[in-house]
Amino acid sequence: MKTIKTILLSAVAMMTVSSLTSCSEDDFGKTIFSSEETGLDKTSYSYPLDAYLQDNFLTPYNVQFIYRMEDIGSDMQKDLVPTSYEKSKQLAVLCKYMWYDVYKELAGEKEIFLKKYSPRIIHLTGSPGFNSDGTETLGYATNGIKITLQAVNRLDYTQIEGRTGLNYMFFHTMHHEFTHILDQTVSHPQAFNTISTGLYNSDWSSTPNEIAVGNGFVTNYASANTTEDWAETVSNYITMNQMNWDEMMDIASYDWEQIDFKDDDERDSVASLYSKAMVYTTLYNTDSIGRSYKLGSGEYKWVRKSIVRDQITGKPITDENGNIQYLHNKTIDAATTINQKVDLAREWLKENYQIDLDLLRKTVQERQYMTDANGNFVTQIDTEGKTVYVNRLTQPDPQNPSQTLMESLLKTIDAYAVEQ
Repeated sequence: MKTIKTILLSAVAMMTVSSLTSCSEDDFGKTIFSSEETGLDKTSYSYPLDAYLQDNFLTPYNVQFIYRMEDIGSDMQKDLVPTSYEKSKQLAVLCKYMWYDVYKELAGEKEIFLKKYSPRIIHLTGSPGFNSDGTETLGYATNGIKITLQAVNRLDYTQIEGRTGLNYMFFHTMHHEFTHILDQTVSHPQAFNTISTGLYNSDWSSTPNEIAVGNGFVTNYASANTTEDWAETVSNYITMNQMNWDEMMDIASYDWEQIDFKDDDERDSVASLYSKAMVYTTLYNTDSIGRSYKLGSGEYKWVRKSIVRDQITGKPITDENGNIQYLHNKTIDAATTINQKVDLAREWLKENYQIDLDLLRKTVQERQYMTDANGNFVTQIDTEGKTVYVNRLTQPDPQNPSQTLMESLLKTIDAYAVEQ
């Protein structure tokens, strides 16, 4: 609750001419007010983080990094919780390492660029913003001066990919919201707004990613409007590794269909088959099964690749090897559409901010993932048998192999600790 207190101070002093002239002769001794500069409390438990934020955000960039959640600075229509001290430390070093240090290295004006265009406030909340349509808000920008990062208590730096990984939860959000700020300073090209005319959908949360990608959007959220399309295009291009980008472009090349369930049993059957297909990839085909998804209304539908079928019987037409065939997108060249959007972003960043988008992407991802001596990304097989890139944060720090990179980053905060 915002409390306004008004304090009225009134003072009346009467002086004679003689007393005024004698002031200079009086010895008042030491001032009753403290002459010490106000600063951080070195006895505070949070001093290391507070000092780190002052030296790495406030002093160089005039950015307030607020991890003690302020209700007045939050969406007061949502039930939110503060972020923990440990998670705040983790996100603070990641914001510097994955965001500020990258732009400082690559932007034409270095530190001056960040002083000009950085948000003035970064505000953390421990929980996401839960919306009435079943979606969650992980971050937002306010008037080009503030970025709020949410769900910080879910931060797990051992995971880069997936719905709970750093990319989806934080790295993408950082670059998405910063793109909004840059866009508010110099608007994105008008040509971008006409590429997907007629395909935007305010009910984006009820659109599965496959349908959105098949329409030329990098995510279903990008299909909300041109502004979000722009920020999603830039941020996903920066953070999405090449394997995932190629997979998305493959999805963009097909036709997709949405199907109504006849009853709950049919929905459960599809969900069960899809789950098995994700595990037993040689026995089941996720493309022909499809997956179920939930609309904002709570209704369920399912989405799958459109199958080449006999026009009379409706049965699938297989190729010479007996494999099911799928329809490739004919009305919209979605892959070309996405590439057109990236090209416009590439030109815009270079022309207005002297930033090479491809070098920005490479630098960000080399901080996310391990590379070998030749600069190639290192991959491994995860527990589900999927090929994934190796998380650099959990690997030994090249400068100090006895600890991981994340441990090294966190020790830059611990170095501020004061022995009592």
